[in-house]
Amino acid sequence: MKLSVTSIIVMLSIGVLLFIGAILVIRHLLELPMYVDREIGSNLNVSSDWIEITPNSPMSKVRQFQSVILNIEGAYTDTDRKEPNLFLADGTQIAPELEILDQDGNWHVLHSGSLGVGTSFDESKMAVSYVGFKSQALEQIISFKSVRLKSTTPFTCKSVKWRNYNLK
Repeated sequence: MKLSVTSIIVMLSIGVLLFIGAILVIRHLLELPMYVDREIGSNLNVSSDWIEITPNSPMSKVRQFQSVILNIEGAYTDTDRKEPNLFLADGTQIAPELEILDQDGNWHVLHSGSLGVGTSFDESKMAVSYVGFKSQALEQIISFKSVRLKSTTPFTCKSVKWRNYNLK
């Protein structure tokens, strides 16, 4: 049986298309999630005294960006205010302070940089699912030993997470 040039070109084209399709499917299946969270603390009673959290293994930089995430149940933000703000369910304003310890023993201040906002339950109040803290130190240092936190206004922190992420 003799194949025509047209048949060979059609079969090669179909083969190339199947190969490209397979590569795209495999790439999609292997795509990493945007966030990689590691819980390093839970159910913490935060007060004016430092609480230090030291995980079993260091918090390492494995993605483009890093932050420390606090989950505070019932927290919300008031969108009518110009300055960043965070409130507990009872209306008490809180301002957590966080620091992170690098492998060389240096503490670095972390600043509140993001709020994961959810649904609005009032004209100006938005539920907050998490509060993210960052610093330029997180961009330059590869590994960290501990995180510590405190607040002049006491609150309960449901969880503390070390977050690595890439922007898509």
